[in-house]
Amino acid sequence: MSRYSNRVIVCTTFLSFVLIAGLLYYNSIHNPFHYDDAHHITMNPGIRDLSGLSSLFSDPSTFSNEGMKRGSPYRPLLMLTYALNFRVNGLNPAGYHIVNLAFHAGSAFLLFLIVRAIFTTPAFFAALSAGIIFLVHPFNSEIVNYISTRSSVMSGFFYLSAFYCWVRFRRDLNLFFYIASLLSFAAGMLSKESAVTLPLVLWLYDVYLLRERRTPAQRHLKDWRKYTPYLPFILIVVIPYLYVWGVAFSGAPHSFKRDPVTQFFTELPALVKYLQMFIVPIPLTLVHDMEVYRTVTIPVIFSAVVLSVYTAVALLLFRSSTASWRVVSFFMFWFFIVLLPTTVIPLNLILQEHRGYLAIITMAVFAGVVLDKLSSSVSRAAALFLLIALCAAYSAVTIIRNTEWRDDLTLWTDTVKKAPGSSIAHAGLGIAYKDMKMYDQAIESLRTSISIHDGQESLTARHNLAQIYIVQGKLDLAATELEDLLKGNPGNLQIYNDLGIIYYEQNRPGLAEEIFMKAIQRHSNNYLPFFNLGVLYTKEGRFEEAIRAYQNAAALDPSHAETRVRLQALLDSTGEKKK
Repeated sequence: MSRYSNRVIVCTTFLSFVLIAGLLYYNSIHNPFHYDDAHHITMNPGIRDLSGLSSLFSDPSTFSNEGMKRGSPYRPLLMLTYALNFRVNGLNPAGYHIVNLAFHAGSAFLLFLIVRAIFTTPAFFAALSAGIIFLVHPFNSEIVNYISTRSSVMSGFFYLSAFYCWVRFRRDLNLFFYIASLLSFAAGMLSKESAVTLPLVLWLYDVYLLRERRTPAQRHLKDWRKYTPYLPFILIVVIPYLYVWGVAFSGAPHSFKRDPVTQFFTELPALVKYLQMFIVPIPLTLVHDMEVYRTVTIPVIFSAVVLSVYTAVALLLFRSSTASWRVVSFFMFWFFIVLLPTTVIPLNLILQEHRGYLAIITMAVFAGVVLDKLSSSVSRAAALFLLIALCAAYSAVTIIRNTEWRDDLTLWTDTVKKAPGSSIAHAGLGIAYKDMKMYDQAIESLRTSISIHDGQESLTARHNLAQIYIVQGKLDLAATELEDLLKGNPGNLQIYNDLGIIYYEQNRPGLAEEIFMKAIQRHSNNYLPFFNLGVLYTKEGRFEEAIRAYQNAAALDPSHAETRVRLQALLDSTGEKKK
């Protein structure tokens, strides 16, 4: 095939992927912000001022409006894209969805390039099938509909880019591709730390698919020269990243809620659930109601057997003399590697669809290879028909899933239906009802959430319950609830704000001022407590202090119109119109 013909094929495939992605997700573009989008984007002052971009790389609090300090993820490249989105689109979610979709389409195209590059013989149909199945699969719909999962699709895009460049480097021995792989890995790490597994994937690729090219000496494990190409990935990217995270962002985090044994037992069924959803994508839901297993049980034993069989098949395929089956074997182990961070670290939510974004490539490649073999040995028409049928079925489910994200009420109603035992699901539904002023239904859902899990995860439910009490005029109940919440969650700005307003309404200005000042100590980069102090000082006739408070609020959020209106009115009334 000539170089010109190859470029035509690549360009045509790329444009086809873009077109398919646009048609498939057209009905999702105007879906609103959801869930974590609030503290990462809509209420996050850290992304609103492009003049302070350096803070995205040095200030942990820019990750969220909740004042996260210790253990905040270090994802400056991700936050930079949010800041650019805000500059271009403001808070119109369409622009944010389009960026997520662009990364997803790019990742699917990279998978097409990777499969083509790995095979020594032409495998266009296998590559095309793998890429398009990955593109349309409904399991991946979360990363387009849920804007905050951009971290997964961004890091996935750069992860695949780094791997593709590594494959080209090994094939063509071109230093350009090595440098591009290293830079892509760095971009992936700055998007989401789970990209850290890439060096292990690169080593595994070499073990699998380059063994024939090595001399006997190079195959020896004690030959240090075989490891030198991986060292820059560790020394230039991983170690500096961990240093910055450890020093500037106070390192790793949160106290783990599951011991290693419990985590191991719990993750076995989770891994099997991922495999099941790759084939039959049900249930698709924002929150999966997964069990925590502390001892050996039937689900744990069953999952262990399934994963053992899976591993045995992968090892058998590794010993195959057929290159395509070794490729399948490589991607079967890819599944374990890319899920390793979330398998080892005991996160609050055991399974989330966006975490499996790279893992589903295992299924896409397997399907592509099988269809390619069917095409060459049986009938190309039959293989093409199966590909179209599979993609049509997956696309239909994706389009339907997009509609379930159209607003908070539809999303959380669907989530409660699919995960009725989840405290988070009932809290989300309660908040959706509250926003629609359906207070009776909201109270019922929020109380259900608290009854399921009356701990850290119920804080959101209790906070929203307090906000309903405020609307209903039950200020004493609301104040008691919020005071109790602050003891266990002193970093939440909105709790300070609501409690300060209650104190003000109860004619307790001293307590209101005290609570707003505490909020400023914890959230010095947020305009809201300064704005509330301005309102308080104005009512008390402390005009100079009110002006300073409003000026601080305006400096932190120049786009907040009410701050400027109140400041202008105050300056007019005090005879300082020039200011």
